Amino acid sequence: MSFLKKIGDVVKDTATTVGSKSADMLEAGKLKLHKSQLEGKIKDKKTEIGGIVYEAYKQNTPADTSALEEIYSEIKDLENQIEAIEVKLQKEVEPSTSNEAQTTSSTETTVEKVFCAECGQESSPGAKFCKSCGKPLQ
Repeated sequence: MSFLKKIGDVVKDTATTVGSKSADMLEAGKLKLHKSQLEGKIKDKKTEIGGIVYEAYKQNTPADTSALEEIYSEIKDLENQIEAIEVKLQKEVEPSTSNEAQTTSSTETTVEKVFCAECGQESSPGAKFCKSCGKPLQ
């Protein structure tokens, strides 16, 4: 019964981890989408600035600085929102990156490579004979 309980615990832990990772990925996707939308708004605002400046140039008059200042302010607000999103994304990436690094390093240290003394071919750990030349492995 203990064996089945251990299997159940492993399955439960795995499901919890997968659910957590999925939620993190979903949240990161939403943040990236929002960032992209904000970048599009900034592009639109810059186009609007260009239109105001060009119309003023066509009419040989100075551009309306109050309208330009308002748009500059809106762009700055959008850039601040993007910076906040980038900080959130960085915070989400850092913990998962360190966990993956720990997992990778622990797996790399436990697997020893086995090479054939005769032909130099790499073989699976625990193999008794070389898969290339058939000689016994030491």
